[in-house]
Amino acid sequence: MTPEVSVLVCTYRRPAALTACLESLLAQSSERRREVVVVDNDPARSGEAAVASLRARFDRTGMALVYDCEPTPGIASARNRSVALARGELLALLDDDETAEPGWLDRLLRPLDDAGVDGVFGPVLPRFPRGFPRYLVTSELFQRPSFADGERVPETACKTGNAALRRRALSERPGPFQPAVGRMGEDTELFAWLARRGCVFRWCADAIVHEEQEAVRGRWRWHLARGFWSGRSWAYQLLVDKPGWRGRALTIASVGTGSIKLIARALDQRDNPRGAVLFLLRGLASQAGKLARLAGR
Repeated sequence: MTPEVSVLVCTYRRPAALTACLESLLAQSSERRREVVVVDNDPARSGEAAVASLRARFDRTGMALVYDCEPTPGIASARNRSVALARGELLALLDDDETAEPGWLDRLLRPLDDAGVDGVFGPVLPRFPRGFPRYLVTSELFQRPSFADGERVPETACKTGNAALRRRALSERPGPFQPAVGRMGEDTELFAWLARRGCVFRWCADAIVHEEQEAVRGRWRWHLARGFWSGRSWAYQLLVDKPGWRGRALTIASVGTGSIKLIARALDQRDNPRGAVLFLLRGLASQAGKLARLAGR
């Protein structure tokens, strides 16, 4: 029987986290016909054993569990394979380092009962391992945008970590994720593309998932790299949308205004000086990423 909804999970060398993610999906009770599609972006298939260990439990629930490997490096390629494998008209997206609260799936999909809604997004709350630097836990570095329940979500705040879409919204775009965007930002680029075509995104405040923070995210180098690549992806999207001198001028203007806003926000966090300094440096790395993309690097 064709499922109504496909839950898509892309993974890369996180078998323990993937197991926890899939177990949280086993705990979802729903009247909807469901399947879970796992795409492993590791050519060594490091997630296959985790999927195999849970297959019998999925079979007992009547929920199909599909596993495949996408050896082409890059999260965009893995996401595209998961969309191609999915059979449901509704697509729910969850990252492999996230666990969903009980009832998450039904709550996330509820706004899609309104024909005028094309996508839904929900909160992603961080969980930190023991010994994680306290100044990072209390900083703004792991805070994501949040909205009132039912509020329209701007495309700049749309991520795949806790999302649901109608498949038909993707029908006009091959892929639909674009590998050319780079190491990150492929989801923001896609949702910006959908928004330009009139798609409507809503917020579901009670469809909550938790993101397990790896120890590596306590290192300054990780944050600087993430800032750089997010800025590069942002500039890529802008320069595609607005080619020529206009896009270049807007990118340069964004670097200037963005840097001023960063300094102001960092000053607001002066009660946590180490967190404020890293917040500022990560933001400046993002501005550097924009300039690097502008220079064609």
